[in-house]
Amino acid sequence: MAKTTARPLTATSLDGLLAEATAARAELAAMEHGKLSAPAFLAAAVRVANSTPERIASLRRVIEASADAASLMRTQAFVRRVAREFRSPHWPHPPASADRMGGYGRDECAGELATLGSHMLEAIAVGALVATTTWPDAFGSVEDWAAHERRRATLTARLAEITTQVRVERDRLTQQIRELEAAAAAAAALGL
Repeated sequence: MAKTTARPLTATSLDGLLAEATAARAELAAMEHGKLSAPAFLAAAVRVANSTPERIASLRRVIEASADAASLMRTQAFVRRVAREFRSPHWPHPPASADRMGGYGRDECAGELATLGSHMLEAIAVGALVATTTWPDAFGSVEDWAAHERRRATLTARLAEITTQVRVERDRLTQQIRELEAAAAAAAALGL
């Protein structure tokens, strides 16, 4: 197997790589707690529910203004819990399915939703509507989660490349130092 030799880095190129790595790390740190903006969060929840903003707003009014509060009590509690949870940093985007919502009373309100001709994902979207209108400042500035994740992956890959380049250069320089030290020791042994 042939050994691949990398072109030695100059001080300028090493400085450039380190500056690029520092900038990438700073951008990654800022992205670490990224969260969809309130409008993007709501739009994503509506899209996942395969619904429309008008339908979600109408469903919210029905759930909140139920004449017989007992008939939608579980759904109202579910929407409140989901809305409070969505404002936390643990939800940078709405869930892609209702599977993660079991602990919020998902199973208890499924029957109530069926009487409205609705389903869990629409109730989750109603929770997103409540959260984004009640606490808009709890949301971030990311408008496109997929683009956000692609950028994060690109930065992470570039940091790995830079780390490899710097390690190769470090190893090359370490080998040169060892060779120079060996040559100096040999010269000293010969009295030179």
